[in-house]
Amino acid sequence: MADLKCFDVAIIGAGPAGMSAALECCRNDLSVVVFDEQGRAGGQIFRQPPPPSVQVNSPACRLYPFGEVLVRKAEAESRIDWRFRQTVWGIFPDEDRIRVCTNKTTVLARKTLVATGAYEMPVAFPGWTLPGVMGVGAIQTLLRSQNVLLGRRFVLAGSHPLLILVADMLLAAGAEIQEVAIARSRPRFREILDGLLAVPGNIPIFKETASSLYKLTKARVSIRFGRIMVEARGNEEGLSHVTLSDCDRDWIPSGAHRVFETDILGTGFGLLPSTELCRQIGCAAQWDSRNGGWIVKHDGFQRTTVRNVYVAGEPAGIRGAASARTEGELAGLMIVQDLIPQRRDDRLIRRNLSQTKRNRKFSDRVAQFFQPSMRALSDLASDGTVICRCEDVKRSAVAEFLERNSHATSINSVKLACRTGMGFCQGRYCHHTLAQILSNATNQPVERCGEFTARVPVKPIPARDLSDV
Repeated sequence: MADLKCFDVAIIGAGPAGMSAALECCRNDLSVVVFDEQGRAGGQIFRQPPPPSVQVNSPACRLYPFGEVLVRKAEAESRIDWRFRQTVWGIFPDEDRIRVCTNKTTVLARKTLVATGAYEMPVAFPGWTLPGVMGVGAIQTLLRSQNVLLGRRFVLAGSHPLLILVADMLLAAGAEIQEVAIARSRPRFREILDGLLAVPGNIPIFKETASSLYKLTKARVSIRFGRIMVEARGNEEGLSHVTLSDCDRDWIPSGAHRVFETDILGTGFGLLPSTELCRQIGCAAQWDSRNGGWIVKHDGFQRTTVRNVYVAGEPAGIRGAASARTEGELAGLMIVQDLIPQRRDDRLIRRNLSQTKRNRKFSDRVAQFFQPSMRALSDLASDGTVICRCEDVKRSAVAEFLERNSHATSINSVKLACRTGMGFCQGRYCHHTLAQILSNATNQPVERCGEFTARVPVKPIPARDLSDV
C-alpha cells in the first residue's frame, strides 16, 4: 500500500457540528479533511442544492439563522480538504493515529471527530414497507433539494414537530393534506406554559412553527391530536389506503378508526443517532431515552472513551442544530488544545460550555414534549409484520424464538437466532423496535437488552473498495 496522507484532523460529517469544528481547527492552522456523503456542506439540516449551484437556500436557515453564515464560512475556507460523496465505512486505531477508510480513499489523522448526525426513526406497523410509506424527512429532502412532489394526497402521522413544517411545505407545493395525525394528546395548560418558558433565545423556531400552523389552519387542514396510524394497504405499485385510530394518552389505539384513500403516508416520530462508526471502533455508549436511546459517551468535552476519537452533534444525543454547532465548536477547541497545549483558550471554552448548557435546556424541553411512546409503537406491529426489512424477519419469528428461549435477554442473542440486524443496514432500521419487543417479552428495561455489535463495513460498499485496506 502506498504511503497514506496524514492530516491533523479528520472530520466525518459536514453538518453543523462538523463545519463548526473544522473552522475552529483551521483557525488554529491545523490541517483538516472533512468527509460527507452529500455533494455540499450543510448536512441534512442545512441540505444544499448540488453543484454547480452556489446559493444557500435551506428552509432550516429560517429556524436556525446561524446556518447560512456557517455554511458560507465553511465553503469559503480554502484550507479545508473537502471529500464529498464519500462513505466512511470504518475507522481504526493505527499507532497514535486513526485510520479513516472510505469508498474512495484511506487517510490517517492524529485526531478524528465523528459528527455523523442522525436518521429518521422507522416504525414497524402493518404495511410500513409499502411504496409510498416514508419518513417526513425524506419527503422534505426530495421536495427542497429536487423539487419532487411524490403524490397529490398526503397523510402525515407521528409526534415530531417536523410534521407541521413539512405539511406547510407540501401545502405550498400544491399537495392536498388530508390529515396531520399527532399521536400525543392535546397539550395541557402546564405543558404549554413550560413550552413558553423555552421561547427566549429560540424565537425563530417558535415563529416559524407558529407561521406554519397558521397557514395550515387557514387552509382548513385537519390537525388531530390523539390519533395514530395502525395500517397501510396497497400493493407493489404503491399505497392505496391508510387507517388511523384514536389513541389514549399512552398512545394505545382505542379502536375508533378512520380510513383515508391516499397516495403518500409520511411518518415522523423523531430521530435516532448515527453511532455505528463510534461503536465499530469501540467507543463506550450510554442510554438516554429522551435524547435518542443509545448515544456515544464522552467526558463533557466531546472526547470519547477511545483515544484520539471525539464526538459531536446527534451521535452524542439528539438535541438539534444549535447544540450540534456548539458541541462542534467545543470539539474543535479541545482538539486544538490536545494537539497544541499552548493554544488552550479557557475563555472560549467557558463561553461554549455555557451556551451548550442553554441549548440543552431548550432541547430537553422539546424532547420531553414530543418523546414517543416506544412501547406503544412496538405494539403496532402484528405477527405478520416484517420487523427486519433486510432479512425479511417477521414479528412472529421473533416472538416464537423468545417463547422457546426465555433465557435470551440480549438483543445480540435474538440477532444470532433470527438474523434480525444481519442485513445491509446492520440494524439501523430494526434495532429500536426489536429492543422494545425484547424488553416487553422479558420484562426488563430496554437498555438492559443492549445494542447490536457494529461490524465492518458499517455501510454497504463494493468489495473492490476494500482492496487498499
